[in-house]
Order: sequence, then C-alpha cells, then structure tokens
Amino acid sequence: MLRPGQRWPRPAHRARAILETTDATAIGFDLGLVEVFPAAEEDERLAYLGPDLLGPDWDGAEAVRRLAAAPHAQIVVALADQRNLAGLGNVLVNEVCFLRGIRPDRPAGEVDLAAAVDLARRVIHANRDRVERTTTGDTRPGRRLWVYGRAGESCRRCGARIEHGRYGPNAVELRETYWCPNCQR
Repeated sequence: MLRPGQRWPRPAHRARAILETTDATAIGFDLGLVEVFPAAEEDERLAYLGPDLLGPDWDGAEAVRRLAAAPHAQIVVALADQRNLAGLGNVLVNEVCFLRGIRPDRPAGEVDLAAAVDLARRVIHANRDRVERTTTGDTRPGRRLWVYGRAGESCRRCGARIEHGRYGPNAVELRETYWCPNCQR
C-alpha cells in the first residue's frame, strides 16, 4: 500500500492492477489473473477459496483440514493453493517453508500443518500494511527475505548456497521455489 507521494517499489510497466483512493494506492505486480466483477457476485465467485488468512472469520482448523486432505502434495504447492488457505503468495510460501525448516518438496502429510498455518498467519499479518514484505525483520533493501529470489547466494542463517527449482501441480502452474539445503531438511 502506498501513501500519497510514495515512490513505486517496482517499474510501472510491471503493474497489472492499480486501485487508488485519495489516501492510498494499491498496486498489483506480476499478477497471474485479475478478474473484476460486481460485488453482488462475490460470494458465488469466491466460494472455492479456503479460509482467508486476513479475514475476520479466519478458521485455522479448516485450513489444516484442507491441507491434510492431500497428504502427498508437496508442501510448497499445498500452501500456495488458494483452495486450502487464501492469501499466501509465492514469496511468503517460500519464506514460511524456510522459517519452519521444511524442504518445499516435502509431502504435506509429513509436515506439522498446524504450526505452518499458524506461522503463515503471523507472517501475513506482520506484512499486511507494508509495501515491501519482510520475513527477516530487516526492512533494508536486499535484506528483507531469507530465501526467495536468492538462488546461489549464501543462506543468511548458515551460509549454505540457496537452491532454486520449480514446483507445481502440473507443468503449466510451476512456481519459482527457493530453499536452503542445510536449514530445510
């Protein structure tokens, strides 16, 4: 969210959606899909979504139940699936996996799902009012994230080289994935 007069965090040509009021501007960068529809259709169109991490009716137990329903799914894919829990983007999915020490390709059935969901909610709440996300607690440029976008760089925690791959439910929906081979086992 930008306040009046604040500089955009990325080049304007990468913006896909801009919502502006007199007090703030929300900019969606690199969005895969943007749909605009009347508010009257909201319930019907969004009924497939899982519990909203930022919603007033958040239901963590339901999110865990949905994740557990596909125990063989890679955890990075399961956490990113908006049908399981709504609100996490690819960056935060990668960071939650790092913070929990989970390899992104690990099956969801082998993960403490309640702990992962709880951390996801805390991370998204901590970042909801920030323009630039941070999971390290350091808001300086280049220091905000543990693993995402850092392939080949040294892990901030142990010094190992951050690895990169692409995971997804199918060849069309592959997501950029980053992890530390030492911290995430």
